[in-house]
Amino acid sequence: MIREICSIAINGRPQADLVPDIFEVEVEEHVDAADVFRVRVAVAVKNDGTWTHLDDDRFVVWNRLSIVAGYPDDNDTIIDGYITHIHAYLSATGAEDMYIEVAGMDASALMDLEEKQLAWPNKKDSEIAQQIFSSFGLSSVVEDTTLVHDERVATILQSESDIRFLRRLAARNGFECFIQGGKGFFRSPNFQDPPQKVLAIQFGQETNLSSLQLYVDGTPPTSLEIRRIDPVAKQENREKLGNVPRRRIGARTLNDLRASLPDGKRLIKQRPAAGTEEMQGELRAGYEAAGEFVTVSGEIDSRAYRAVLRAKKLVTIKGAGATYSGLYYVTRARHLFTNEQYIQSFEGYRNGVGLTGAERFAAPSSLLPIATGAATASVPTGNRVLPVRQRSSSIPGGS
Repeated sequence: MIREICSIAINGRPQADLVPDIFEVEVEEHVDAADVFRVRVAVAVKNDGTWTHLDDDRFVVWNRLSIVAGYPDDNDTIIDGYITHIHAYLSATGAEDMYIEVAGMDASALMDLEEKQLAWPNKKDSEIAQQIFSSFGLSSVVEDTTLVHDERVATILQSESDIRFLRRLAARNGFECFIQGGKGFFRSPNFQDPPQKVLAIQFGQETNLSSLQLYVDGTPPTSLEIRRIDPVAKQENREKLGNVPRRRIGARTLNDLRASLPDGKRLIKQRPAAGTEEMQGELRAGYEAAGEFVTVSGEIDSRAYRAVLRAKKLVTIKGAGATYSGLYYVTRARHLFTNEQYIQSFEGYRNGVGLTGAERFAAPSSLLPIATGAATASVPTGNRVLPVRQRSSSIPGGS
């Protein structure tokens, strides 16, 4: 029997009593934006004329809401954030489904409430990130940016909210900036940690992907250059980048594939840099298109996968041929729980095609029998994600 987990807590307290009325839960994780959630709860008129849940103090903006999802042996807190929006749909006849929808985002919502005008003299970008995260009570994972912006040369100015400011600093270093739980991240994409559970397409009993789409863009430039005039030494500095600046997760990069052709050169302009380290960060950021020239999207048969796929991590895909099987970095993961099913979809990229030899394609220790071409239908169903809600035109509590 497969039993999915989808539990909600509000202000740190589990909400088991809401389970019979929850009929849809959606969470989306993304590397370039806040993680968001949406929860729909059925409402009805009671005999005394009041509504179920509509006046509930739990459904108030800025209450904290967290969602744990997955399976007994693989589950995770997929979001811990704040309710920022509420939408109620009511019907005069009561014949249609009526609900209250609460939506929100991770803790970056708090960091976007106030625009600021500040100067940050004699600071590294990474030091600024640590200080801002700490001011919101967040622990942090921050990659050192090395360069101290000496106020005699240049001072970093902030004229936006804290999260938008940090994302701007992250982008110029080729970093990601996001909030996960009570922790802020300001770092390069995470190509170091072990990949998540293997995804497989057209691979017999190991198949756990319902669909997979691959796209290759061979046009981005692969030779980048940035220049600056050193205001002290009064001389020109040049920095160049001619191949992927990160770990190869595909055997042949775009630069390799275009070896006998022009590189496609790009001069990074109108991006003043305070030193060599910042110039190199700008080059890493500018190389993103070439470093993400192979993209993927797909939908997971969650009952066959029996795990939660997370964004901002690597995953291995197999069954897509030697060219497109291998490691991908997940940039977006969508989780949708309904009364009938748990749907996961994802997007990602890699910086090369072909196998590097470091991939691990081992099958899980136990597999459920899956009929080729009909994976979902042949998997034992067990309990559904959320209890099946009985629809009735009668008023709850009435005869």
